Parts: sequence; C-alpha cells; structure tokens
Amino acid sequence: ACVFTVSPVLPYPQSAPPDSTERSAVLSDFSWEALQDPGVLDRAGSRIAPNSGALDLTTPKREANESPSASLRRSRWSGFGTTAVQFAKIATRRAMTRAERPTIGYVGGAPGNLGDDVMFAAAERLLTDCRLERLVHVKQERRLANFGLGGRRYFDAILLGGGTLINSAWLALVEQAVEAQLPIWSIGSGVGAWGLGQSDQQDLSAWKKLLPHFKKVGVRGPLSQRKLAALGFFDAEIVGDAALAWPVEGLPCRKADARAFAVNMIQIETPDGHSRLAHVSNDWRTELEPIIKERIESGWTPIGVAMHPADIAPTAQLLRRSGLASPNVVCPESFDEFRNATKDCSFGIGMRLHMAVLGACLGLPVLSLAYCDKFTDFSESLGATSLKLRIDRAERPKVAEMLKGLITPNPELQKSINANIDRYRSRLHRLMNELQESVVKQKACT
Repeated sequence: ACVFTVSPVLPYPQSAPPDSTERSAVLSDFSWEALQDPGVLDRAGSRIAPNSGALDLTTPKREANESPSASLRRSRWSGFGTTAVQFAKIATRRAMTRAERPTIGYVGGAPGNLGDDVMFAAAERLLTDCRLERLVHVKQERRLANFGLGGRRYFDAILLGGGTLINSAWLALVEQAVEAQLPIWSIGSGVGAWGLGQSDQQDLSAWKKLLPHFKKVGVRGPLSQRKLAALGFFDAEIVGDAALAWPVEGLPCRKADARAFAVNMIQIETPDGHSRLAHVSNDWRTELEPIIKERIESGWTPIGVAMHPADIAPTAQLLRRSGLASPNVVCPESFDEFRNATKDCSFGIGMRLHMAVLGACLGLPVLSLAYCDKFTDFSESLGATSLKLRIDRAERPKVAEMLKGLITPNPELQKSINANIDRYRSRLHRLMNELQESVVKQKACT
C-alpha cells in the first residue's frame, strides 16, 4: 500500500484512466511500511492534493504550521472516519490487481462478523471466474473512480450480497452504482432494518426507482418479498439467506445422548450506557439465566459461541450469571470452525441471525432470540417459525417451553428444513452462475 504521487491537476475523469501498469507506477511510490515513517509521510503529504480540488483528501485543510504528515493523520471523511493514508492503501491494492478476470464489487457487511464472512466466502467460491472485491464508503468509491479504480472503469458488475441491505444504510452505494450504469444483482439480500439501532419501520421509498435497474433481485425470504411488493416491485425471487449457498458436504453425526448446547449473546449496551435495542425490555435476560442454570444442573454443558469478537464478553457474562464459573466461549472465524465448535451440540440458542442460519446448514436447531423482522424473514423461508422467539413482544414467557421442545429432536421439522435449504441453495447457485456468465461474456466483448 502506498500514498499517491499526483500532479496538482488530475487528468481524470476527463481523459481515459491509465492501464494497470501505469496505475501501479503512479500509486506505488511509497510502501506500506514506509508510511510509518513521519519523514516519508511529510514528503508524500506535500505531493498529495494541497492544490488539487479533484482529489480533496485533506479535509479539513492543513492548518498553519502543521506538517503534511500531521495533516494526513488528522484528515477524515465525514461519516466514515478513515485517513487519507488508509484511502491510499485501498487505492494501491486495487491498482496492483491483475485485471484479466472480471471484477465484481460486493456490497454487504464487514470483515470480522462470521455471518458476513461466510456469505462473502460462499460468493467467492461460486464466482470462480471473477474477482470479488468489497466496496468501501461511498465517498471513497467516488474518489477512487477519479483514478479509474472505481465505478464502471474498474468494476464489471455490482453484487448486493447477503445481509439486510435494502434499507437506508446501503442506499447511497446502490445509487452510485446506478448512476455509473453498472449491472447490479441482488442475491440473498434482506429488506428492512438490520435491527441494531434501526427501527423496523424503514422508509424504503427511495428504492422504488432503483430496483428496476437491477438485472436480478433475489431476496432472503417471504417477508422481504412482501415488502418489495408493497413498493410496487413484483419481480423479486425468494432465494434464501446467502449463507445457504455454502456447500455442505455431509451433516455432522449428532449423538442422540449429546448433552451440550450452544449459546450466543450480543452486546446490547453501548460504552456510554445506551441500549442498541431500546425497544426491547431487559426482563427476558433475567428469565433466560435460570433456564440455562437448570440445564447446567441437569448435566448439560453450554458452549459459548461468539459470532463476532464483540459477542465474547456478553456471552461469557450470561453463562457466569447462569452459574458457570469458567465459561468456555469460542469465536470461530470460518464455517468449518463453527462446524467444529458446535459438532457435539444438540441445539443452540442465540441472538445472531447467522447462528441460526449456519446451524440450519448443519442440522443444528437454534432458537433465535429475535429482535427485528429479519428473523421472521429467515424463519418463514425455512418453514421454521417455531425456532424464533420475539423478545420484543409478548412471546418472552415461552422461553422455557420452547427450549424444552428443542431438547427433544424433531426429525420431521429437520427434514422439512433440509429440503428448503437444498431448494434455496440450488437457486443461489443458479443466480451466481448467471451473474458470472453475464460478466465474463461482457468482459470478453470489451
């Protein structure tokens, strides 16, 4: 990664962007390691956009007597909080990329969340003839496009992947893709709020004019399809959660007498004491603790499963309050690690949607402690609404009753879930193949 060496007046986008070799020469003057040297940053900073409005990386402007390196460290984009140096690293990575294969820009989630990581990895495994690259903040993408490293000059298509993405948070990136006249595909996306800090009452009206520009719209479940129909868009196909595309070779052989269960909890309170689920009463947690304690006293072993590093502390705290002195909490970083962590479990209970999704892929029934519509969307898609408990509604007293139901295997329900997963996996693979064939053909014609 590196910092730009640009002239005060950028030639883009008025003229054609340089090819990959030329871009590398322009952008690779400073190594990533060299950027740790303030002296190098000073030399680089004096060559980065002090007179160039087109790049406009230094916001706010350099103050009097401030060195270029200090200005670089201080510079921020509104609403994103990344430095010009970080931007340069992203730009250089793209500039160094070989462009023989089509490049698909991926919209959805962030690295470090297991559910998001599995969905991205599943797409990569299916799009073998393409490069998949995550899009960054809309302001970064606009600046990268000035160098031929974003927009239609760099990407061959855009994939709106898994997660609850058809809402206000991802609107600007999609609007930018439509503006750039890029082919857009939605495969496994959810519609509405993702739940943490977002109300279920999302204004989706701005999507009404964007969705007709999509090549295909494949949504996670029936509720997503109904929400788009309410906008007047009737061409959405239910394809299931994008993580279901992961190819599972044989389900774990779960022991009939296994007495272990998986537990997941998310961090509800922010560092300043506010709740990210302000609409949810805390009473349900006090109801859950004695239920888990009863399981432990009956000889069951809870295994904490953090789907994100931020889940480790709240999951351990729940288990300690339930009477476990030294909780075992694992934080899997891949589908296979999740499989290994839960292979001895008979059931699970958790707040992360993708604990239920990955559990379903592996034949592990998971009771979802649901706090927004995305859980309804997924459970309806599998015909498994009995595995969802809305903790923000009057269903809370059912926790003990529903957990007892999980302890007794339900072969018929699992058979129905497996059949639905196979059906959706086939649809996800078909759409991914259509996307790949489309961009490969388009690339060959340019």
